[in-house]
Amino acid sequence: MGASDPTDLFVQQWTDTGFAGSDLVREYVLGDSPWRFDLAFPSQKLVIEIHGFGFGHQRQAGLIRDCDKINWVAANGWRIMVFTTAHLSSQEKRERVVHDVCEILSTI
Repeated sequence: MGASDPTDLFVQQWTDTGFAGSDLVREYVLGDSPWRFDLAFPSQKLVIEIHGFGFGHQRQAGLIRDCDKINWVAANGWRIMVFTTAHLSSQEKRERVVHDVCEILSTI
């Protein structure tokens, strides 16, 4: 994955902010879930999805799968945060995303 991969950008910002020791996991499969999640904090039951603007997210079938995935997470007692590649498109925006994730983690 390249430096412009949105998941890489989040992880880099997370690490640069000083959270390298957290239990952040990439491509996490939650229990018997049929889905892979872009990122997760397993000890705090939080998953993060980063939606691009390709690979079917804008098609109705892709949107239905995304909704099913989000609903499955909620029904199984986890929290989910969903971002798009646009949320990670600049340093300032990445800082905001990391801040928002920290806010959620601090309430868990």
